[in-house]
This record gives sequence, C-alpha cells and structure tokens, in this order.
Amino acid sequence: MKRVLAPIALLVSACGAPPQPSSLPAPVATKTAERAPDEVTLQPLAPGVWVHVTWNTVPKFGLVASNGVLACGPGGGLLVDTAWNDAQTARLLDLAAARGCTVHALVVTHFHDDRMGGIAEVLRRGIPTYASPETVKRAHLAGWSPKPVGAPDAVEAAGVQAEVFFPGAGHAPDNVVVWLPASRVLFGGCMIRAAATDALGNLSDADVAAWPGSVEKVKERYGQATHVVPGHGAAGGPDLLDHTIDLARRGPR
Repeated sequence: MKRVLAPIALLVSACGAPPQPSSLPAPVATKTAERAPDEVTLQPLAPGVWVHVTWNTVPKFGLVASNGVLACGPGGGLLVDTAWNDAQTARLLDLAAARGCTVHALVVTHFHDDRMGGIAEVLRRGIPTYASPETVKRAHLAGWSPKPVGAPDAVEAAGVQAEVFFPGAGHAPDNVVVWLPASRVLFGGCMIRAAATDALGNLSDADVAAWPGSVEKVKERYGQATHVVPGHGAAGGPDLLDHTIDLARRGPR
C-alpha cells in the first residue's frame, strides 16, 4: 500500500518526546572522537548517491549517528531526511551545493527529530518538502502547524526519481521507505536495523507486532535492492531486511 505525499510548511517532533524548536541537544565527546555541533559527513554509496551522517546526544542512547540520503541528478539533488538540527542541516545543504548537487526537494520518512529536526532550515531556503499525511498529522499533534496540499507519492526532483512506500507500522506508525530505482538504493530509515544491531532501538512509537509483516512487504517489493540504508548504522544489502524481520519477531530486548 502506498501513501500519498504532501508538501509541508513546518514539521518536527522528537524521538520519543516533542522538543521545542531550539531544545535539541548538541553532540558530545565519545571515547574516541568529538563531534562538532554542525558536523556532517557525506559517504559515497552508489554513483550519484551519498549517505549523509550527523550525530546527536539522545537520552538513554547517548551519542547517536543518524543516516539520510542525498541523491544527485543532472539538475541538482533530492534529499531524504534532514540532519538532527538546523545548523547541521544548513551545513548539509551547503555541502550538497558545493558538490554541484543543490537540493531541490526533501522527503521526510517519519516524524521523529532524527528524520526532520532540521526542517526549519529546509523551509527557510524554500525547498519543497514532502511527507505522508500521517507524518503531517503527528507533527501537528506535537505542537507544529503544517499546511499540506496534494502531491503524488512518487517524487521527481532535478532528474532524480524516487518512489515512496508505506508498508505498515513498525518503528513508527508513519514510517515510509524510499526507493531510488536508478541506483537500486533503498533507504529504509528507522524501520530497518543495521547488521551490527541486535535490538530494535527506540520503541517509543513502535508497533512491534506489526513490524515483521511491514518489513516483509518491503522485502517483497524491493528485495532486488543493491544497497539498503538503515536509519542508523552501516548500509548493507537486502540481508538487512531479513535481519530486521528476525529482530522484530524476537521483540524488545
């Protein structure tokens, strides 16, 4: 089942508890490295596709790296999810532009702050932003005021084509995945868990009972993916889908 996407005027919500616009904590030192508050890395994944990574301190989890995707076409770029906050997102957008990949559209995969914490910076720059009606609704319930209008569930920007698919609830009730057919890249977001992970992560809005079946639908539709990018941790192949199904069947640990 697909969901219709809608451009949004302003969306953001916390991972677990709604933040105020300026309340997102800055990254702190780890045992091996310190992360600057606006640090962003772009990691090449496939021709014209990068994984963008930023860090934030999350209660109960510590310093957490979060992934999104930047896909570049002949006319610019399509961004999947923002960084954790506006400063990081500004840096991300500037890095993309410096690579000749000025972002022309953003797709948000669900309503938590690791997906859309920098939405204000995106909208300040006038970049069209797309999210499902459920994401819009949950952002509104968190205290924000999105103003959606109709739009298709397949997004095209600057020559980049993306398919957005809602397979059912899992990590969050509104989690979608994004398929980039030209590069065979599947961005699974927080619905998909990295191979090195042996737990489901943040369950504050999860539907663990529905999670395995939802990922099964993703596997049926995109099992041919060359690259699968989870919301946190290293990218892999379709094996990440089976790994996530196994974790979800086992339940919380």
